[in-house]
Amino acid sequence: MLLGVALAGLSLTAPGCAEKELPVFDKPAIDEVRTLLVVPLQSPPESGAGAIASGIVASRLQWARYPNLTIVEAPVFYRLVAVPGGSPCDEDALRLGREMGADAVVTGSVAFAPDVPTEASPPRGMSKSLKDSKAYEDFVPRTGSASLDVRILSVKSSRPIYANSASAKGAAGAEIFAKACEAALEPLEKHLLKSRK
Repeated sequence: MLLGVALAGLSLTAPGCAEKELPVFDKPAIDEVRTLLVVPLQSPPESGAGAIASGIVASRLQWARYPNLTIVEAPVFYRLVAVPGGSPCDEDALRLGREMGADAVVTGSVAFAPDVPTEASPPRGMSKSLKDSKAYEDFVPRTGSASLDVRILSVKSSRPIYANSASAKGAAGAEIFAKACEAALEPLEKHLLKSRK
């Protein structure tokens, strides 16, 4: 157990291996999960990134339709438990998971760091007066990087059974969060495809 805690913050890659070893990936515990609750990921309250990323995580897992795995996303319950900002801490997430009869809870955090805007060329035909106006800012591409930490907590043992981090760069919006979610969930999804056939 102590070794597992010591390795929890490390991402190791064995020489000659393409796949990285995750800090936490308890495959037998994941195989026991039948109901998985997705709660909003933590993010700065004004950004809304946590709600977007948790929606993408839930959608990816729901669309895959893994046998014997029910994905639950219950935004109404976040308001019912009066969680500030809609992002529960681990204890609240586990309590909510117990109340909803879930075996595990998906939690974590997400952040977006915008690039410094660069001068963009206005679209062809844009008048100089419009270029000098506030509306011109709408044409400046908004890009940056998103970072995502995803954890799955076992309701029974109150400990992480999966943890992975990923980041992506690109245009601001749901697409950048989708890229980071795909990378963070890839090892889990591969395992679920093999183990739930």
